[in-house]
Amino acid sequence: MFAIPLSAFAVATHAAECSDTGFHCYYVGGNVAIVRNTDDAGDMDSRLASQGYTTSTDLSGQTRFGGEVFGGYRWEKWAAELTYAHLGRMDTVINGSTPVDPEYLRAISKAHPRSGEGPQLSALYHLRMNDRWEWSFRGGVFYWRNTLSAEGFGRYSDVKDRQLDPFAEVGAQRRRVGQRWSVVAGVRVYVLDGEAVTAIQLGAKYLIR
Repeated sequence: MFAIPLSAFAVATHAAECSDTGFHCYYVGGNVAIVRNTDDAGDMDSRLASQGYTTSTDLSGQTRFGGEVFGGYRWEKWAAELTYAHLGRMDTVINGSTPVDPEYLRAISKAHPRSGEGPQLSALYHLRMNDRWEWSFRGGVFYWRNTLSAEGFGRYSDVKDRQLDPFAEVGAQRRRVGQRWSVVAGVRVYVLDGEAVTAIQLGAKYLIR
């Protein structure tokens, strides 16, 4: 998996006033993010040890870059948004004396910290702070594909192709940077297969009449 810096664009029926109560608009945009997993290499070794395996894991990418593109529709303080997100690349080297077989690979797949990519669907509520800034509160679901890589193993065995998990975000938006731009930022927390993954995001929207 890899991270891509993303630019942002948006569509609106009343571009300059899209963020004001009483106006409706379409938009598209994008964010870049710093992504961090709660679990680390030590947690992975502990999980494998509980299954009888002795390992020493090197994990690259516990903190990494990710990004997303999104589009949505806003009506007054509410919005609905469809996103495609990529939570960044993680690489793993597992040192141990256990012969590599399907059972061992399944244990690795279950023990590995989670990251992924896929579509998201979310709802947002905006709360105005002043003429320029507003808070945003988001809840949604992430239909993600867990893509893992490990040196010498290729793709892990028994990794689910897709899984549906929730996320929530608190953010802020700087409205009307010029006539059509808005700057957005937020802290989003995913729960991927039971593991918390945090993304600190910064992006922009561009409104088109």
